[in-house]
Amino acid sequence: MATETFEAEGTDDSMNVSRLITEEDLIDSLFYTCDMTCRGKVPVSRLVEYLKCTTAAADNSGLETKTEFDDLSMLLDPDGQDICVDLETYRQGIAQWIKNLRDSNNGQVT
Repeated sequence: MATETFEAEGTDDSMNVSRLITEEDLIDSLFYTCDMTCRGKVPVSRLVEYLKCTTAAADNSGLETKTEFDDLSMLLDPDGQDICVDLETYRQGIAQWIKNLRDSNNGQVT
């Protein structure tokens, strides 16, 4: 997976703090947010629903159709049983999903 970085700026009055957030950090944070019981496994449906909500909040997400999310569900849970996946399985599935989106959008995930 290509590493992209995003800059986050703090709003502390005394100091402006910047740090780099990698794509992997963002991907992992989505998993950890959905792992509410800290078991290290999350139902695929919870991950996909959270991602839908997150991207719906972005005006220019580019993920307007249900198909992209169905593709992610199929990558993570091919039998549609709403299995729980661990972090590594999730990372592999979402990396493939992002690659597929980039390939279908000429290298850009909007």
